[in-house]
Amino acid sequence: MSFRHALVVTSLENLALTIMRTLSAKGIKVTIAGAGPGRLLRLSRHCSSYHQIVHDGAEMSTAPEAALERAARLARDRHVDFVVPVDVPGALFAAPLRAKLLDLSFFPFTEPDTLRLLDNKWTFYGFLQKHGILTPRTWLLENAAQAAALPLPLVLKPLAEAGGKGVEVVRDAAARDARLSGTATHHQFPTLAQEFIDGTEVSLSFLADRGKVLAWSIHLHLTGGAKEYIDDERIVALAHRLAAATNYHGLANVDMRYDRARARVFVIECNPRFWGTYKYTLGLDIDYIERGLALMEGRAASPFARAPTAYVPGLLASVKGVLKGGKVPAASLAYLRQKLGDPVPEIYYGALHLLGLKGNAP
Repeated sequence: MSFRHALVVTSLENLALTIMRTLSAKGIKVTIAGAGPGRLLRLSRHCSSYHQIVHDGAEMSTAPEAALERAARLARDRHVDFVVPVDVPGALFAAPLRAKLLDLSFFPFTEPDTLRLLDNKWTFYGFLQKHGILTPRTWLLENAAQAAALPLPLVLKPLAEAGGKGVEVVRDAAARDARLSGTATHHQFPTLAQEFIDGTEVSLSFLADRGKVLAWSIHLHLTGGAKEYIDDERIVALAHRLAAATNYHGLANVDMRYDRARARVFVIECNPRFWGTYKYTLGLDIDYIERGLALMEGRAASPFARAPTAYVPGLLASVKGVLKGGKVPAASLAYLRQKLGDPVPEIYYGALHLLGLKGNAP
């Protein structure tokens, strides 16, 4: 592999921490171009240097010219040889940055118009309807009165937040009205109301090359932070449909839901970026990052035919297993080593949590 130094562009510290640790384990030096002060990332032993180039994700998404120039100068001064956009604002910033760094490689990410289409929950709903893909009924609310006639329970969610922020199931009129009163942080209008599907949450993740899916994984969300990785040909078929219809390039995560009998799969929303549970795939012999690097270099990645299957316990259960001398599942060891091998950000976040302060979860 010829890549030795990455410029990671991000507005989400928690995602960037996992990606930075993964790159570092491959012997790749990491410089961060970030939004905000980046306290969590600065504490990591894997961070070669952190540079705040914008104030927040919204500013990063607009890619102001002065910030682009700072990032381009940073890339040259630090002698990086490729750029990794971690999240949607990072990719929207990386698109015009690429024109300023023609001699550098860029980790695969899809075009800005496609990013915006998929990241916005309302436009993604329209895309699903257009292509005949099963999805819960969804309504765009401009005011609270429009919700009064909708069937309960409902899922209320902002148009384009990440990490589940502002997503809430309301089961009665009082809870609905309270959330749409205009005082809730993540429920400013316009907002979305979506039919609640009683069933099981399931997620699809994949890497695609110009509309062709190269690798994928599917997992259920269980109690205690555990994940169960499964194979379901219906969901794999949906991955191929979504990637082909958008000519998708790069990594994506799609939230779905089985009905109670698992007879139907409803597509909920799309995260056209690295995803929060990425760390759980580290021990599953997929290595999305290695496959992306191979794509950049024109190398053939390892063959891939089926979704991996494994049970991955949550962090607490894994740590308890180690302390008790029990056997930790192989799929858990990679992300457990990541966290225990870089403890300072974990301690910092734990202290914030104990003090009741907000912070990015590592």
